[in-house]
Amino acid sequence: MTRALERASLDADDIDLVVPHQANLRIIQAATSRLGVPESKVMVNIAHHGNTSAASIPMALCDALDEGRISPNDTIAITAFGGGVTWGSVIFRWGERVSRCETSDAALPEPTGDVFDVLAPNREFYSSYHESN
Repeated sequence: MTRALERASLDADDIDLVVPHQANLRIIQAATSRLGVPESKVMVNIAHHGNTSAASIPMALCDALDEGRISPNDTIAITAFGGGVTWGSVIFRWGERVSRCETSDAALPEPTGDVFDVLAPNREFYSSYHESN
C-alpha cells in the first residue's frame, strides 16, 4: 500500500478508512501497523465472517457502510494479499451515496439434489473431453 500512497501523492494520514483482505487478524494488524495506520481507521470483520477469500473486501465495505464508517468523499484504501507473495492496493475517493439503494427479496431456488447431482453435467462434459484427448 505504500507505493499506492506514493503514486496518489498521499500519506497514511490522508486515508479515512483502510479495508484490507480479511485473511487473519495477525496479518491485518501487522500490515496496518507497518503503515502507521491507527486501528480506528481499519475495517476488520473477520471475527464475524471468517476469511471469505475474494469476497472479503466487498463484504467488509458493505459492513463499513452499514456501521456508518464511510462518509461521502472519504478516501478509502483497499489492500489484498495472497499466497505466492501476491498483493495489490487501490486508493479511491468514495462517492456521495453511503446507503443501500434498495434490498431484494430474490431467493435461490430450492435444491433438487446433492452436490453430485448439481455437478453431474460438468463431470459428464469434462470426462468425455479428457477421454478423447
